[in-house]
Amino acid sequence: MPGDWHASHTISAGAPYDTARLFRSVIYAVGQDATLWHHRGGFYAWNGAAYSGIDELEIRASLYGFLDQCAELDQNGKPRRFRPNKSRVGNVLDGLIAAANLPSSIEAPAWLDPQAIEPADVIACRNGLLHVPDRTLITHSPALFIHNAVDFDFEADAIAPTLWLEFLDQLWADDTESIDALQEIFGLMLTGETRRQGYDCARPDGTRRQAELCLANARQPRNEFRARATDQ
Repeated sequence: MPGDWHASHTISAGAPYDTARLFRSVIYAVGQDATLWHHRGGFYAWNGAAYSGIDELEIRASLYGFLDQCAELDQNGKPRRFRPNKSRVGNVLDGLIAAANLPSSIEAPAWLDPQAIEPADVIACRNGLLHVPDRTLITHSPALFIHNAVDFDFEADAIAPTLWLEFLDQLWADDTESIDALQEIFGLMLTGETRRQGYDCARPDGTRRQAELCLANARQPRNEFRARATDQ
């Protein structure tokens, strides 16, 4: 072959599905674990902690670069440069959608390999996967299909947040029920739980209400929460 170009793989334009599987195993894998999935109409790539959406244009660009380094065999069985074009890339992309397909019945968070730990009990932290019930960390794994991750470490021996505790004391003093309810809401925010639209919130006057919480419009001061509440 001319110049300093050397083929990384030999592929065939007539086998786009095989090429798609090869591309995924080379570009999107950690060990034997795949890190790219196509789920409910979109691609998701593992970023080392969780799966975030990846634009199809980015996948196309990556495919062009990968295919440009591959070879194909000519009519005489000799290798020649595989020159990607719109049609060839499109065929491989279609094969990739099939190769990386994750059934729509799967709901994140979910283990792609059977695990004893309930995925809903896990929070992806910067330094590992936190198993909330026993406060233990396990190693990040692409086998956990999860979309949410916090950008800080879990610290088992973290010091008490003095100012925050003083603030809660100013609001509710000895009303531990209200404090516990607020803690539960914050905990749900960390997990990315979206199935619960209402929260059972304790009120300073002792009553309890069902409140549907939503973020206020960013134009409003302090980006406060609005609540639409109805009496129980």
